[in-house]
Amino acid sequence: MQAGGEFDPNFDRKVHKVADKLSENIHGILNEPSLGLYRIHEHVRKSMPLLCSKKLEASQQLNQLQGACYDMELTLNAAQGLLNSKSHFSTVHGLMKNSIFLAQHIQYERARNMNLDLQSRQRQTPNQARHGVASSLSVDIPDQRAMPDPATIKQSRTINNIPDAEANRARL
Repeated sequence: MQAGGEFDPNFDRKVHKVADKLSENIHGILNEPSLGLYRIHEHVRKSMPLLCSKKLEASQQLNQLQGACYDMELTLNAAQGLLNSKSHFSTVHGLMKNSIFLAQHIQYERARNMNLDLQSRQRQTPNQARHGVASSLSVDIPDQRAMPDPATIKQSRTINNIPDAEANRARL
């Protein structure tokens, strides 16, 4: 309506438009929480599979990292153990040198005894030869004089007094 009492055809349209906007605003205000929750639900539904796969990947990488740390700790402990066993290795080295020397000494004594035995056989006359024993058979029985003294062997086996192989050869 206008001031002069006449009816404005646009007025009805304007009232209807204002009522629609008001109704739409009231409807939006009342449904805003449910619309917000719907948007949150939609976002979670879209991003949840990606987040789950990332979480699974992160846990697998964490397990691999923990395994690598465990392996590294074991390796460090083994290396430290090797460093701590240096004295044992030096003891074994000394004992090996001593056993090699003794083996060479025994071999030398056997060869010397064989040479002495051959020389004594060559010097024997035919009537002094042994009867009933084939001449091709020989028995290596070490001579007691050629055996090293047990006290010197025990002394040479001690850790603090391991003789050098060349020094032992010089004594022979």
